[in-house]
Amino acid sequence: MDKEYILSLLGFIVLALFPLILMIAFYLEIRKLRIYEGRTTGKVVEIREEIHYERIFTRVIMYYLTYEYMVDETICRLEPGWGTLKILRYPLGTEVEIYYDKKCPQKFTVGGEEEVKHWKNSIYSMIAISAIPWFIIIGGIIYAIKKQI
Repeated sequence: MDKEYILSLLGFIVLALFPLILMIAFYLEIRKLRIYEGRTTGKVVEIREEIHYERIFTRVIMYYLTYEYMVDETICRLEPGWGTLKILRYPLGTEVEIYYDKKCPQKFTVGGEEEVKHWKNSIYSMIAISAIPWFIIIGGIIYAIKKQI
């Protein structure tokens, strides 16, 4: 096998690993819904908008939601570490179900059946996206083997 072929194969493997890493992150979010035993109702109290410019003509707007909820007479007001491209999912003032860690109430995730459905759909999307480079990789390997035979 020549050097260009090996480099392109490695490039496709790296490309295929990104969706797999995202699938693991999405799975961990679903797992939080199972391990966080605390439940309460929260509310979206703030939406922060960040504009990112990628490439010359591409503009990406990320929305970061701040949630407020009460645990044992203590008000928690937190923004999770992730943003979303869709502001309409939880508009300002929306009440949401909060799942939190009873030992550390600052560790939380937005819960409920709607969230589980969202994260599962995200995993399915990543499976579909990651399948394409893997098919190319496997096809390339089969082609290289047949070429040498």
